[in-house]
Amino acid sequence: MKRLIALLVIFCFFSSFSKAQESIRVAVAANLIFPIQAVRETFEKQYPNISIEIITASSGKLAAQIKNSAPFHIFIAADIFYPQNLFDNKFAKEVPQIITYGNLVLWTKHPITEKKTVGFLNEALNKTIAIAQPE
Repeated sequence: MKRLIALLVIFCFFSSFSKAQESIRVAVAANLIFPIQAVRETFEKQYPNISIEIITASSGKLAAQIKNSAPFHIFIAADIFYPQNLFDNKFAKEVPQIITYGNLVLWTKHPITEKKTVGFLNEALNKTIAIAQPE
């Protein structure tokens, strides 16, 4: 978390951010909303004259908005494909950087052991399984 905060601060002050601005618009992938809220709180305590406006959606939707001139200062995506594509197509000034890696998580209402995971997923009781970007 400290690394994410440091990167946000560094990016804001060493990119095209103007010191006269009072707000930074950050486009954030929906699955990163909780960590970025903690970053915002810490940043705004350290820099009380600058607020962070968080815009959240899927990485793909945010990338499409950027291509259509959405006024974001920072884009934090869940997949490097989107910021890399924006950079490759001249929609971004800086080369995207990976700041963290995610982990695959199985989250259930009922506790299960790792050994029983496959059997659990095959049970008739499980009617819905959500998978982000299943490809």
